[in-house]
Amino acid sequence: MKFSLLFIMAASFIACRSSTAQQTSQGVKGQVFWFEGNFMPGPGQSNKGRPVQRDILIYEVTSMDEATKENQLYNEIPSRLIKTVITDKNGKFSTDLPPGTYSIFTKEKEGLFANVFDGEGHINPVTIKAGEITEIIININYKAVY
Repeated sequence: MKFSLLFIMAASFIACRSSTAQQTSQGVKGQVFWFEGNFMPGPGQSNKGRPVQRDILIYEVTSMDEATKENQLYNEIPSRLIKTVITDKNGKFSTDLPPGTYSIFTKEKEGLFANVFDGEGHINPVTIKAGEITEIIININYKAVY
């Protein structure tokens, strides 16, 4: 009986250590929000989107000249896909990534979405530094009017 109890305690300790080790210690974390409809300023208008579950696709940093875009969505990204992460029902996600700069997209029914660019024409660039977590907010707003 003592051996069984000791075994269960040891297994619990190892399981706790394993889940702690899997927490993101270097990479990106964030939240995704969906915006659709009229967001023009006015009485009673809310400027808040709602959290949404999506696939997050993380590519090597990609420039606007390299990617193919139709309407407001990308349909071809020539850069290497590094990782895919799924948000939870509250739109939250986190993942480990090595240091570097990446382009982050959400997967929509008709293509990939990103609406942030830097001065060098990179699509939704996110830079990961050694030992740091980069936090981002993704606002999917291609069906919103401002």
